[in-house]
Amino acid sequence: MKMQMILTKVYRSSSLVIVAVVLLLCLICKWPLFMIMVAILASVAISSPATISLHFMVWLSHKLNLERGFAWMILFASIPLLSLIAACLFAHYVPGKVWFVLPLGMLGGYVGIFTQGLAISKLFNQDKNEREENYTID
Repeated sequence: MKMQMILTKVYRSSSLVIVAVVLLLCLICKWPLFMIMVAILASVAISSPATISLHFMVWLSHKLNLERGFAWMILFASIPLLSLIAACLFAHYVPGKVWFVLPLGMLGGYVGIFTQGLAISKLFNQDKNEREENYTID
């Protein structure tokens, strides 16, 4: 499976979880329609840390030839840090404070990673010849 497809599926899974929770909270809190639209746009940005950390780890594992277990540990450890950055930036636009948006972003990130776990492990297991075939320009 191509890396772009995996990244898209991770982002889609993460975004689906976060948008659904934020939309439900907006409807429970009876926010106006304009604020609901702003909250959904912010939640789409909050769901990006999983994709960013996965893309960085795949790139790093291909450049440095990291061990598979170490790459997974760094991947899982980077999601809370990137979720904290996204939560600090976008917590004012969604219902809840930073400490609510942070676990929501982490949950969405881990759901996105775990739904594509087998495909991600194949990306980490590729040898150098397979990597070069995937990145050739036609």
